[in-house]
Amino acid sequence: MSSNPWRILALFAVILVFLLIGRIIRAILDRSAERLENQQRLMAGATLRALGRGAVFLLAALGISVALTFLELKSKVAEVSNTVSAILLTIGVGYFFYWLAEVPGTWLSKVAEKSE
Repeated sequence: MSSNPWRILALFAVILVFLLIGRIIRAILDRSAERLENQQRLMAGATLRALGRGAVFLLAALGISVALTFLELKSKVAEVSNTVSAILLTIGVGYFFYWLAEVPGTWLSKVAEKSE
């Protein structure tokens, strides 16, 4: 494994950039969801909130996968890092769809709160 400082710096920089992009996307989607909910469009608002929640972890996992390409790893270590990266991406996609599956439940609870 090469320990060039620029490779390690690039690794952390790429991960940080992807995390920041995820947080920015979540903030934008949350603001849009709040506007939609104020317009009584509860389902669309719940969908945007779910997309924002799932996007942060998914982009973080994607950032780790992209960042690992900057490192020069030996074959066994590269195999392990590729496996871990694939597992993180799979978890990220599952987490993203988990929040999307929660949209109907969230919408129904908000409708029930308004009808009381």
